[in-house]
Amino acid sequence: MSQPASIKDTPERRCIVTGDSFLKDDMLRFVLGPGQRIYPDLAGKLPGKGIWVKAEKSLVEQAVKKNLFTRAARIKTVIESGFSEQIGTLMRQQLLQMIGMLRKSGQLVSGFEKVKETLEAGKADMLIQASD
Repeated sequence: MSQPASIKDTPERRCIVTGDSFLKDDMLRFVLGPGQRIYPDLAGKLPGKGIWVKAEKSLVEQAVKKNLFTRAARIKTVIESGFSEQIGTLMRQQLLQMIGMLRKSGQLVSGFEKVKETLEAGKADMLIQASD
């Protein structure tokens, strides 16, 4: 039987903005790509050394403003305009894809009564609620 992962076993990465270490799941990974461009790597699968920023829009904007990607990469980097908005768009797309996969696999519950029963039974891992 496998043992639950302890906090020590959970990978941490250092944020280039704050200098603090955070759990990998709380961070955004970026990589240096062709043309010295910085690319967001939300899936964590692009080749290259990761440059990590805590997953907060203000910290990403601060990293761009203070040229921290250039400092971390140790080479002049290129960042497109609207970089933080691009990351937000990618994150929304990834979330919608995940919701679609959960729906197709039957793991997503919808409808007032079904959701209510699932919540009351303590079987829900997450609740997504629409807002107008």
